[in-house]
Amino acid sequence: MSGGSLGGWWGKVMGVVSGAISVIGERGKMIKKRAFISYVKEDYSAVHLIKAILEENGISVWLDKEQLIPGTRWKTALEDAIRNGSFFISVHSKNRTVRESTYANEELVVAIDEVRKRPQSKSWLIPVKLDEEDIEDRTIGGGEKYSDLQHCNLASWEDGMRSLLTSLGVSEPKLFVGEPLAEGIPSEVDIIAGSLTYDEMPGAPALFQGMRVSIERGWCARDSGLGKIVAYIETLSPLPLMQRLQKRLGASGFHAISNATHLSMDENVLTHFTYQQPLILRRGEEFPDLATGTMIEVPMDISLDYHLDAYGFVSGDCFKGSFSVRFLSDIPLGPAEKPQRGKFSIQFSTRPLL
Repeated sequence: MSGGSLGGWWGKVMGVVSGAISVIGERGKMIKKRAFISYVKEDYSAVHLIKAILEENGISVWLDKEQLIPGTRWKTALEDAIRNGSFFISVHSKNRTVRESTYANEELVVAIDEVRKRPQSKSWLIPVKLDEEDIEDRTIGGGEKYSDLQHCNLASWEDGMRSLLTSLGVSEPKLFVGEPLAEGIPSEVDIIAGSLTYDEMPGAPALFQGMRVSIERGWCARDSGLGKIVAYIETLSPLPLMQRLQKRLGASGFHAISNATHLSMDENVLTHFTYQQPLILRRGEEFPDLATGTMIEVPMDISLDYHLDAYGFVSGDCFKGSFSVRFLSDIPLGPAEKPQRGKFSIQFSTRPLL
């Protein structure tokens, strides 16, 4: 082959290669990383907030509530979405632990089967904690356990979200998303301290009246997509028995929701937050009894609904006001049927989570 012919042949080859690279490049621009989020419905508000931040950072999110349409073979659709996703995010919480059964556990089984086929050098299955509840351990295979995977702890919102986004390959995470919570306050803030003081606790000994429960940490953020404000709070009681009760009721770490458009800065027009936790106390379970100050054995299965309402306003770097706690049940509860009442003050950091 002559030099001229060789040059012409090589030019054609390079033209084809160049065209192919161009097509691949254009397709690459269109391909988004996709994350499948597995969760229980009680955590939807917090999960939707995670979704909004991931999408702001260029990650496409698959949620069953938003992706499944009537007539879809949902089990097949879920498994396809899990196996074809760039990442599988498994959200763990108190709400998930207390569920007797949930398809989120089935999704995790599919994900564990899938992660066995993937390179160990790449993150794909990512556990996420919404609160202080421990993650149930499982065997992955090859001598590895689920607990061997580093989890993201969103009880510490800034550090947890930054860790999650980094795991998803985001080099410059954006954590500041949406309208301000109030004038001069960004859309996400860390809760750094605070307290709940119980002024009235019907049926409990005098020791518990006026008790001050500290707020250890948390966060508050706007979810513009749902039109809600979500707050996560972790508490610590000075009395071990009270702390055990709070933990069993899901009140030692919980997500409260407000439908308000902004946090009020007017003490005469308060912002309402609510938290509700349905529970089933099982026969034979040991349960803290504040009236006697001891642990008692539950005599029968009891359905119990824990309902907290808080009303407050912003003053400086604090959100403060009053709260009430009600217990609803399918059996008479005596003095415990009366609301517990008190005051709260929550201090937050006003620096944006950038």
